[in-house]
Amino acid sequence: MQRKRIILIIMIQIEIRDLSFENVWNLTEEEVFLLVGKIMTEFENREERNHYIKIIDSAFEFRTVSSSQRNLIGGLSSLGFQFFKVEDTKILRGICKRKKSSRSIF
Repeated sequence: MQRKRIILIIMIQIEIRDLSFENVWNLTEEEVFLLVGKIMTEFENREERNHYIKIIDSAFEFRTVSSSQRNLIGGLSSLGFQFFKVEDTKILRGICKRKKSSRSIF
C-alpha cells in the first residue's frame, strides 16, 4: 500500500501597501522572497521602494551568495537561512527570520 502525501502550501495574501512593522513577522522566508521581487518590479520610486525594504529588513536578514559557494551555503543553512534562486543568474538569496528582541523597560 502506497501512501500519498499531500502538501498544502498556504500563502499569506498581503498587499504591499498593507505591510507594516507588526505584520511582517507573520510572513515566511518564501513569501518575503516573492514580496521583495514584487516590490522591486512595481515601485520605480526609490524612496517608496526603500520604505518597504526597511520594513522587511526589520524582521528578516538577507545574504546573497554564488551557487558555487557550497561551504558558505551549508554554514548559513545551519544558522537558519533558506535559499532561493534569483532568476536568470547563478546567485542564491538567503533569507532568515530575525529573532524578536524583547524590549526591556530597565
